Amino acid sequence: MNDSQFTRLRPLIEELETRALLAAGDPDLSFSGDGHAAMVFTGAPFDARAVAVRADGKTILAGAKGGRLAVVRLNVDGSLDTTFGGGGLFESGVMTRANDVAVQGDGMIVVVGLEPRLAGGPDPNRFTTIRILPDGEGLDPGFDEDGVVSRRYGTDSLGGYCYANAVAIQEDGKIVVGGQAYIDDLFSPGHDFVIARYNADGSPDATFGTRPQGVPFGWNWAGMGGRDEILDLAIDYNGSPSTNPRYGSIVAVGNTSAYWAANWIPEDSQFAVALFRPNGTLDGGFDGDGKLTASFSGMQTSWASGAVIQPGGKIVATGSTGFNAGPRNVALMRFNPNGSLDHSFGSGNDGKVQQDLYGDDIASDGAVSYVGGIIVASSTGVAAFTADGFPETRFSGDGAVEVNASAGVATTGAAGMPVRKLVVAGGNQAHRFVDVGPRGALLAGITETSEATQRTLNIIVGTDRMPVAQRVYIDLGGTATPPYAHQVFSRDFTTSGITLLGFIEPRNYVEIPANQTFTTFSITPINDTRAEGDETIELSVSPDPSYDIGNPSNYTLLIRDDDLVAPPAVAEAKFHYETAPQRVTFRFNQNVASSIGASDFQVTGPAGAAPFTFAYDASLNTATLTFSGILPDGDYTARAVAAGITNSAGQPMPADHVLDFFALGGDANHDGRVNLADFNILASNFGGSNRRFSQGDFNYDTRVNLADFNIFAGRFGAVAGPVVFAGEAARGSNGRDDARGLIDELR
Repeated sequence: MNDSQFTRLRPLIEELETRALLAAGDPDLSFSGDGHAAMVFTGAPFDARAVAVRADGKTILAGAKGGRLAVVRLNVDGSLDTTFGGGGLFESGVMTRANDVAVQGDGMIVVVGLEPRLAGGPDPNRFTTIRILPDGEGLDPGFDEDGVVSRRYGTDSLGGYCYANAVAIQEDGKIVVGGQAYIDDLFSPGHDFVIARYNADGSPDATFGTRPQGVPFGWNWAGMGGRDEILDLAIDYNGSPSTNPRYGSIVAVGNTSAYWAANWIPEDSQFAVALFRPNGTLDGGFDGDGKLTASFSGMQTSWASGAVIQPGGKIVATGSTGFNAGPRNVALMRFNPNGSLDHSFGSGNDGKVQQDLYGDDIASDGAVSYVGGIIVASSTGVAAFTADGFPETRFSGDGAVEVNASAGVATTGAAGMPVRKLVVAGGNQAHRFVDVGPRGALLAGITETSEATQRTLNIIVGTDRMPVAQRVYIDLGGTATPPYAHQVFSRDFTTSGITLLGFIEPRNYVEIPANQTFTTFSITPINDTRAEGDETIELSVSPDPSYDIGNPSNYTLLIRDDDLVAPPAVAEAKFHYETAPQRVTFRFNQNVASSIGASDFQVTGPAGAAPFTFAYDASLNTATLTFSGILPDGDYTARAVAAGITNSAGQPMPADHVLDFFALGGDANHDGRVNLADFNILASNFGGSNRRFSQGDFNYDTRVNLADFNIFAGRFGAVAGPVVFAGEAARGSNGRDDARGLIDELR
């Protein structure tokens, strides 16, 4: 294809690329058509500062618009939810901007942020928390009577900084808020971590944060040694109260710094982490006093903006590290339950991880991925890590995707809908990506049984450990008849531990329990009296959006027949063109290993004899003829010569078995003609990887791309047999002179 042809086809190719099947890190094309949604309103622009996802998959974004609080709701498909607020937008002057947002189980929206500053008045000096009715029709009057809780914490009579940055909702509906306030403490006077808890009605929780010396109930503080602020909160709900001694504990992360730059980014700072018990007191089992600071060697500044609590009580703080004026990198630290750095985290043997994404990476948030890994959002991109701090290369191929995620990240979670999705936002844009998924794989030890012994075969189905049950779908193929409900007669085996296709269930599946990595199912042959020959059961993991297909993902099981006394015969012959190398197989109804060899087969085609290599699998009674390259287009004959093929009793095949087949590049549906039907297949898979010939991978490199399009275009209109190209065949079949006519029509 020359440059001018490529230029003309480029718009078509770009369209095809959007149709590729999705993998972890890909934009979710069901979200606003391309994975990206813009929120444009009249007046001042909307600026997202925080993001949350409801249980029904709708997205909540909170931020600012023209110096006023603004909250937006998007439908699951990424469109503006016009049933929310005023045409999808809720605005209020009670705050100048949102700093964080959370959604209660009943749909109520809780926002914390900055209160308005009066002309000539002090800097923000109150924790301001509001609750918005589920559909944005106003503030909730059941929350402190007017929907607003604005309280001052600390001891600075001059009205210095006091504000809330983070909010989390407890299982019992109580609301935990974290931020900063000035505490005139004898040992550490200054701006400190402050945490408060409100009852569901907005009143202070008098059972929370008890401290001596007259400090009010309902809140607590932790001096970290400098100018301290909480940037994120997480509540430990791993396991249950009976299995997790810290169930309900609250982790607060942020920074302790010398000062802030004008853009609110801390300078000369360190990671700061505090662990509060469920009653709001500091947990002395964490670094001795419930709090700690840590930094990255050689770096001028570091701060934590996200908190993840892993099973077993390990705490991952996510944020940034670098130099005051930049550049900064995404950074993570993991702490053991006692507060020590976990040296098994990452590759540096120090419990710390740094990752340069796309420039000056200002981290905004951290979250747990669908499979229990770690997602970090930043101003330049989103990075995915395994639970142990290594780049998750299944995510976008290298563990990161470039996008403005300065407002943070929200995942749908293993129990959420739609599954395997994460939403990030920044400015007036929201983006949804496919999250990292679990892998479904099969493991079979013994793969052969017989009617005579009726030995049961056990198959293990494995996946990544998940907090909820994971369903893995299994395809059953082969020549043996499965025990489906509609197969009343001639069943060849029974199963246990797998739910089979039936009148209610559309697919076969096994279910792996929550927090488990595998389950098993079994197959037992039926000893019938039919002389049917040896039969196969082909098992494979069926594709599904909820998981990736792992390795191994397929097996062929063999059931040997004990009723056959006739001479050997070919039970099935097939040309395999889906994946390289191309090959022909002859499956016999008996084991003929004692006699068979390469000389018992002949393959001829357009150029005469086609060379091949020979192999025989006695466990499957199958001979395989493998071709060294892609066969030229044309008709072929593969012959199994009867005279030399005998069974163990010396009985020969009664006659030759002949397989007629053809090869035709570009013929995805293998109907003997390259036409519009094949183009549609190519188009639907264009840009995808791990593809087969019938999905458009005509050059067998596993990807469907321009090279495959060129093969299709060069053969458009060709038919099997003597090759006839579009200039001859297409005129009589569809009225086009060549592939160019087809392309012009599609455009």
